[in-house]
Amino acid sequence: MDTMDHKEQTGASTFASDDGRHAPTSACVAAWLQSALAHHRDGRVHDAAALYQQILAADPCHADATHFLGLLLCDTGDVATGIQWIEQSIALNPDATYYSNLGNVLMRAGEHAAAIVAYREAVARRSDYADAHNNLGNALRMT
Repeated sequence: MDTMDHKEQTGASTFASDDGRHAPTSACVAAWLQSALAHHRDGRVHDAAALYQQILAADPCHADATHFLGLLLCDTGDVATGIQWIEQSIALNPDATYYSNLGNVLMRAGEHAAAIVAYREAVARRSDYADAHNNLGNALRMT
């Protein structure tokens, strides 16, 4: 989808950068992310991946797009690459949810010890994170 089509669909606008290229506004990027998440949730992985990549082309440090692209890669079987993307998202924004999701992926990959480390970090960052506590307990039971 080109910028003009997206602008018409979302009402988002762009601005010209110093070199004359048009960069999307934060509202446009947010709309792309919501659309990507909907595609991802509904199983349209190619559409979701394309939008995550579009966001990252506009903002290479967009932690959410980095994180969700990593999850998508894991969901579609490229676990090793997906984990790298998730770890990159954590480097950009060390969010408890990102750590918990990393733990979930590591558990599915059979990496229980690494998953425990990730869950512990999630709990340390957000002590009231019930899902991370539950996942940590389940991981500890499996070791």
